Amino acid sequence: MDSKIALEEFLFNCKENDIIKAGLVLEHFDQFGEAQQRRILFELNKTDEAFAIPLFIHLIVTNETAVINYPTIVETVLDKSGHHPDVIVKQISVNSPEQFYYVKIAGLLHLKDAIPNLLEALHNTSDEKVLIEIFQSLGILKSTVAIKPMGAFLLIDNMQLIYQVVIALLKIGGSESRNMIAKGYGKAENIDLVFLSAFALVKNDFSLKMLSLAVKSGRVKQRNFAKVKLSEVGLVAIPILSENLFSNDTDLQIHSLNILQDIGDPEAIPPVRKLLNRHPENKNVRFTAYETLANLPGQKGDYVLAAGLADDDDSIRFAAAQAINNNLSPVLLSGIQNMITVESTESNRITRAIIDAQTSNLALGLMENPSFRKFFIEYMEKKAHQELKDHYLNLLQQNGYTEMVNLIATESKIEKSVSTQKIVCAVDDSKMILNIYRSVLNDLGYKPVLFEYPSEFLASFKEIKPSLVFTDLNMPEISGINLIETLRKDFKPEELPVVMVTTQRNAIDDNSAYQAGANRIISKPFNLTQIKAVFEDLKLR
Repeated sequence: MDSKIALEEFLFNCKENDIIKAGLVLEHFDQFGEAQQRRILFELNKTDEAFAIPLFIHLIVTNETAVINYPTIVETVLDKSGHHPDVIVKQISVNSPEQFYYVKIAGLLHLKDAIPNLLEALHNTSDEKVLIEIFQSLGILKSTVAIKPMGAFLLIDNMQLIYQVVIALLKIGGSESRNMIAKGYGKAENIDLVFLSAFALVKNDFSLKMLSLAVKSGRVKQRNFAKVKLSEVGLVAIPILSENLFSNDTDLQIHSLNILQDIGDPEAIPPVRKLLNRHPENKNVRFTAYETLANLPGQKGDYVLAAGLADDDDSIRFAAAQAINNNLSPVLLSGIQNMITVESTESNRITRAIIDAQTSNLALGLMENPSFRKFFIEYMEKKAHQELKDHYLNLLQQNGYTEMVNLIATESKIEKSVSTQKIVCAVDDSKMILNIYRSVLNDLGYKPVLFEYPSEFLASFKEIKPSLVFTDLNMPEISGINLIETLRKDFKPEELPVVMVTTQRNAIDDNSAYQAGANRIISKPFNLTQIKAVFEDLKLR
């Protein structure tokens, strides 16, 4: 099309108010020279809004290049529409290629008068793009009259539309919206994941509560998905997670602690400390609380940590020792000195937990304590596994304890033939749990091979040829049940025993684990006696 002729025709169409022919000219906009394009935009801007707005929108929808080259077109449309909203409202219910854009503007400009036309368009269109814009605009406008008609879309088999409806309902808020969401939620796992994604995006009190409750779901995939989403939400989720710590539901407490640990913000410290001060009866809650404090940027001298060293459970002592190591202060160190000064069975248990946890700062701080030093040297000589021994020998050498290094290296009486040890694999996304596995399995005379990521284990287990596998249940990407199912494709339960280790015990998880091929299920935190019982039960010793 000749640019000069096109320009003359466009000017004539504007003068005659012929919107159809003017639109036909604009469809060739990118074929014109820059001078002609600018003239067209200039002249169009001078026309009446009822004429200009539809043509500007037609240009935006049909020519992406025009918007890139002349970004002020969008600003012009919004400005004109704001002064003449009736033009937008009228076009919303008209079925056209530009319909979705009129709907979008209604939301951007918060045009309450557009709600009846938006509902009409909702009833009459099947265009997914238009429907998405309608849901978004009705959500922005907080249209309560739209709740019921939008809720009908929660029953269809279209995940994208369900996602947009949930977001819109969350933005509208109120009991009617919450009831509508509750009716749609819980139908099936894949649909529930869509709901959880919407909850994580909107982040209001209701959606965060729904996310936090999902972490105790009986479905592993849904539970892990909710935990990941809450971790991504971050600081905003801390209040609701902190509230969960004082629930009577231990699973909810444990999962909330895990998420607070992943978020990693100091704001989580006070509620976790408050929880520990109440000394929860459930040892898994206590263990996870200390593990959480060990991985949060804590407050120096937090004496609640020292109390964990006196816990009846060895795993909890281990977790408390690591938490102390990361938050050590002179006052806290002095208190621990007093706990181990008099040699006894109790002080020896405390000392061993400190050593096994590879607490560099704390161990060095106690090295001049006669009781600690005596136990440390004997333990290094007679019981410590090689990795633990290497850790401390390097630490002592770097800090001027050369004489002690030489003594331990010379007097070592550890007599284990690594080549004859049976290999046992452990898979868990908690480094602390893996360290406990290392200590316990070495004590029992096995060679531990540890994996933080299930994918790494699955890639190498055939070459390792373990005699037994321990796996966590709740792990991101690949759950323990998925891992067992993969192993059972090649190995029967009697060929490669697998033990599921989990923070919670419920019938759904247990049944799923046994159906997948688990030989046994045990709970965290575990100790040497429990692991020893597993080997004896499976006749592996």
